[in-house]
Amino acid sequence: MAIAEAAKFQNMRAKAMKFAPGAGSGIWKNETNFFDKARQGQWRELVGERDLAAYRKTMSDMLPPAAAAWLENGGSLPG
Repeated sequence: MAIAEAAKFQNMRAKAMKFAPGAGSGIWKNETNFFDKARQGQWRELVGERDLAAYRKTMSDMLPPAAAAWLENGGSLPG
C-alpha cells in the first residue's frame, strides 16, 4: 500500500526533483512543470515515437500487462 500511495500523482509532483525525468539537468524551468504537462497530455509534444517504443518495450519486459495498465491508468489490480 505504501508504494501505491507514493505513486499517486500529487505525491510525485510534490517530489518533482526526485521523479521528473531529467530533474536537475535544466530540461525544466521548474521540475513540477513536467507533472503539469503530464496531467494535460502535453507530454505527447515532448516524447517522440522512438522514446515511446523504448518505454513500451521496457514496460513489457518488466511488468505483466495488468500491472503496466494499473501504473499508466490507475484503478485496481486484478486478483
